[in-house]
Amino acid sequence: MATYEEVLDKIANEKHREYFEAVIAWVQENYPKFNMAIKWSQPLFEFNNSFIIGFTANKHHLSVTSEKGLMAQVNDKVEAAGYATTAMSYKVPWDAKFNYDLLDELIQIQLNDKKDLNRYWRQPK
Repeated sequence: MATYEEVLDKIANEKHREYFEAVIAWVQENYPKFNMAIKWSQPLFEFNNSFIIGFTANKHHLSVTSEKGLMAQVNDKVEAAGYATTAMSYKVPWDAKFNYDLLDELIQIQLNDKKDLNRYWRQPK
């Protein structure tokens, strides 16, 4: 299993690593009850044994990873913020300002939607 330090070591560009660390630190500061786990070689945040949000460093962007159910709810807001989306993530270019308000909104939706869920992932619809 990889460690957070090993994840950071794989980010060759120092500015990208600092950007990545700042986002992770923001989540840890604002959601201190979240557990950070390294799964699939990326930091994921969990709460009450349920997946909340994850992050992946790529060559040209930072991916904010979630679940299809959440991304379907927020796709328009993410695109309005100027980020490209996939079914389960959005991509923040390394040279773009990170939108913490948007991330906070996604986390709040995830927490609300999963408050009575006793599973790691959302139920497929």
